[in-house]
Amino acid sequence: MVYQKQFVALDLETTHLDFKEGKIMEIGAAEFDLVWNAKKKMVEAKFGKTLSLLVNPEIEPSETALAITGIKKEELTAAPAWPAVRGRVEEFAGKHVIAGHNVQFDLGYLKNQGLRLKNEAFDTLELARTLVPLLESHSLESLAEGFGVLKDAPHRALVDCQNTAEVAAAILNDFLTLPARLQSKVKQILARSSGILGSIIADLPEVQLPAKLIPSILAPEIKPHLADIEFKDQTIYCHPLSFNRLEEILAEFATRKQPAIIALPHRPFLASVRGKIMVNPASALCDKRLELLSAQGKYSETLGRALAKIEIMLATAKSLDLGRLKWSPDEAAVMNSLLVNPRLCLRHDCGYARELDAKIESPVFADLGTVLNLTKHWSKKFNKEHLVLFDLSVIEDKFTDSMIARWNLKKIRNFFSPLYGIEDGQDSIAGNVPDEVESMLNELDLFFGILHLVYLKRIGEFSENLVVDEAERVHDRFQKLFHPASKLKNKLENFSAFLKQGVSFAEEEIQNEMSALKAAVDEAAIFVDNFFLSPSEENISWLEFGPSWVDLNLQKKDLAAEWKNFSKSFSGVTIVDAVLPNASRAYFEKRLGLNEYRVTKCLEEKQSQEIPVRIFFKNLGAADQGRLFASLQGRALLLVPNENQLAEAYRLVSRDPAFAETEILTYKFSGSVAALKKKLRSQSAKKLILILTLHALVKQWKNLPPLDTLVIFRLPFEARGSKSSLLGLDPRGGFIEAILPRAIAQLHRLVSSFLASPGERKNIFILDPRIISDYDQSFMKYFEEFPEFLISTISPEQISQIYAENSR
Repeated sequence: MVYQKQFVALDLETTHLDFKEGKIMEIGAAEFDLVWNAKKKMVEAKFGKTLSLLVNPEIEPSETALAITGIKKEELTAAPAWPAVRGRVEEFAGKHVIAGHNVQFDLGYLKNQGLRLKNEAFDTLELARTLVPLLESHSLESLAEGFGVLKDAPHRALVDCQNTAEVAAAILNDFLTLPARLQSKVKQILARSSGILGSIIADLPEVQLPAKLIPSILAPEIKPHLADIEFKDQTIYCHPLSFNRLEEILAEFATRKQPAIIALPHRPFLASVRGKIMVNPASALCDKRLELLSAQGKYSETLGRALAKIEIMLATAKSLDLGRLKWSPDEAAVMNSLLVNPRLCLRHDCGYARELDAKIESPVFADLGTVLNLTKHWSKKFNKEHLVLFDLSVIEDKFTDSMIARWNLKKIRNFFSPLYGIEDGQDSIAGNVPDEVESMLNELDLFFGILHLVYLKRIGEFSENLVVDEAERVHDRFQKLFHPASKLKNKLENFSAFLKQGVSFAEEEIQNEMSALKAAVDEAAIFVDNFFLSPSEENISWLEFGPSWVDLNLQKKDLAAEWKNFSKSFSGVTIVDAVLPNASRAYFEKRLGLNEYRVTKCLEEKQSQEIPVRIFFKNLGAADQGRLFASLQGRALLLVPNENQLAEAYRLVSRDPAFAETEILTYKFSGSVAALKKKLRSQSAKKLILILTLHALVKQWKNLPPLDTLVIFRLPFEARGSKSSLLGLDPRGGFIEAILPRAIAQLHRLVSSFLASPGERKNIFILDPRIISDYDQSFMKYFEEFPEFLISTISPEQISQIYAENSR
């Protein structure tokens, strides 16, 4: 039998991502077949007719859309409007299966603009997430580049249609490199589920190709570096390089023969670790739950995809970490049904629970969230293991968050989800939903609906966080919640009794699930009582709002006492951080109660030259920014506060003839983080501009490439209202006592990471004039702490002078 599938690939470029405010500005479509080439032993994409149309959106396109696509406003103005091209699109689609990468986005956009295509849809994003689930990125550009089929000028509609077809063929070929038994198992799983993926792979030839067609990118070998860090209890080591040599230090830690837990600030930092990695229970697979769900005769489309990707992960990576997989929004409920649960897994002794009991004889690596989760929710004691932590700002932030008891409607409903499958179309373990469950869920929906309605007027009017202090508790709006809260508490207690009665009649695994749900319901009842009915002065209480949700939060006021209890879970605690400025260290030490910790320096290295720090005392307009960036020599990093300014900066430098000889690489616009880092490694251009957001740098870049110049657009403050409420402080006190020292620590991390990167003639430019005039000059005092900084203030008129200096 000949393998052949016919499709029409469809792709849109739009003015905005949200179809409620955006319009279509380009449409591409291409007929293609996926055909088995018996001679080459591979699936190929064969193309037919194509369609490519610019569309006048009749609204102003976003700067991001223009920057990503390269489409000019003049081109859109000259193009026909949507009504004139709609019929051509509908005719081209015909009755073909519509293929696209995240195709529901495109179909949803068309529907919103009056074209409801009833064609069957084939999503290559879901194909990729299902059959090649362990890739770092499943974006169309990353897939096309990784498989070696990337066409020129991505982010144009017709080119992306062609990329979609080529990527679909490449994924199927990659699937055929899996062991024959694994291929067969995945085919069986998808055949038992609804949806198109099963029919796409069902009649693929029964062959096993000899090697992976997608190139595997091996991390470079890291040479261990003498860390000069001993595992001493209650010790803070000051590291001068802001972790730019973290990989070398971790490689050295991995060679030690000491039982230790090495907790890294963020999950991406684990990618280059050469050692055993501890799986975070927030993303760990419970094999017992997997068996229960897999035992069903028929699967929903969502469950089928989920089980297929898990099967591939278990067979190829031999890992229980569901966090290694990419999950679509509709698969979230399935993932929740498969996660480990301390109320459940410590009872039925699943594979993850057994893994936790394994003896630790040498350093094990984890992200900080894993360690905090295990010690708090799993009551795990590492009495023989030493804990090593990095980055006080992240430690304080994540520790604070871990100490919050946070409850909302979604969290409570998730407790019901694995057992009863309460979402539409969701597979469940216990089958039909009892009336008692329906009644309980209705009561929860009603209560949180009332809660949101009572405080709805505050959204957009006040901070998104509202501290529930004594004044708020006696206010009429809070008083209105007493009766609904009492009713909800009683309902939860009655439902707990119902579960207790039902446990004795269920099979063993169902008993375990019901007991776990009962424990969660009991915790929810206690929380409702503590928050609404019997508040304690020891706690900080606050509400956090969203457009359609409300979070209830409780936290102990004395965080230092909580840190002391946390530390007792280990044989000792060592902290490693940069050489912090005085204001920041004082804040962190007070916040976590680190007054007994010893502070010592390690790997002392001094800057061999003065570092010019130029601060503009007036805001720069776009023209002056362009002149400044054009004057920069060598390799420069532009650090912007958000993605809107990222798009503006990219558009400014990418369309200016002054940058014709400059290589420009940008977060998101130059592909995924992995693709961007790969381009940087292979880039040898003498003049380069790298544009990153603050968030991307902190979360994704543990070290920086060779750089000569750093340009900071804005001081790195946290979002307004995000911290003071969490700390239980008034807005003014919260800013002075918490937000300001944290912002200084963040600025120091950015600056010291830049200085630690390879490069000569280091220069720093700060475009935020508030650093000179505001905040009691705390940021200026920070720079004055470090003798290597040569500080000066300049005006836009002095840019020409800078250009002349850099040209020498």
